[in-house]
Amino acid sequence: MVLDVGANKGYFTEEVLSLLNNQIYGNLQGSIIRNLARRGCRGDARCCGVCRDCWEKRSSVLSLAPTRYEFILFEALRANYLHLETVFQEHANVHVNNLAVSNISGQGHFPRLALGAEKGSLDSTENPNTELDSVSIVSLDDYFGKDKTLHIDVVKIDTEGYDFQVLEGSGQLLREKRISAVTFEYGDRNKGKSLEELIFWLAKLNYFCFFEGKGLIHPITTCYHRTMSDLPWGNICCGLGGSLALNSMLNHVVKYPHDGSVSCPVPPLMRTRKGKKGSKTQKQM
Repeated sequence: MVLDVGANKGYFTEEVLSLLNNQIYGNLQGSIIRNLARRGCRGDARCCGVCRDCWEKRSSVLSLAPTRYEFILFEALRANYLHLETVFQEHANVHVNNLAVSNISGQGHFPRLALGAEKGSLDSTENPNTELDSVSIVSLDDYFGKDKTLHIDVVKIDTEGYDFQVLEGSGQLLREKRISAVTFEYGDRNKGKSLEELIFWLAKLNYFCFFEGKGLIHPITTCYHRTMSDLPWGNICCGLGGSLALNSMLNHVVKYPHDGSVSCPVPPLMRTRKGKKGSKTQKQM
């Protein structure tokens, strides 16, 4: 099972369906990790969604063969939800929900924005003078908690600064080791926990995290350094200890030479100065 939280226009789900259709994978988890590592980016103005996904060559979703994997999409923006319903209407294994995902469940309001917009938030102060639509809010624990037999291969999160809250709302699933891998965004727009707090919280649950890079990934959990929190924006993937997903991540870890003093030197691309913030642009459609 694959969860697409903050599905927007469905780029991530479409890409995974394409990978499955072309049978260029050893396992679903490994396939997704390899693809993320291949495309990885940090603070690149051309990036969008989960690392430049809107720049990828699109396949025809309607031509993709059915797969045994189930896909569950969550999208709070009404215009995007209606678009997703149309795009995936021929796929019985793709389920689209007009829901906002957070660390609590309840009711809220989401701005009425144009198709493909990424700036929406349940926090009304972030979208002043914008019409609002009512939306149900759910945590992943509440959505899946009752089915103890369910296992999730990959959770992709792209909620424009609220990814940490989505992870917090998945705490039970993570503690019960019912999620093999998660991929989410980190940057100066994130709300809630600091990167350090989040990484060590996940480590206690036996999840090991990495920055996604161009062709390789960079370890965080075993090599944490305070300068990593200075990164203006980037993507992170985490795998459950002993899972196929984590094995795939380890196969793509960049190797740094041991300098005799620090076992995990911080790579230059993570040595950013505070005050020089990168920015993530809205998707180019």
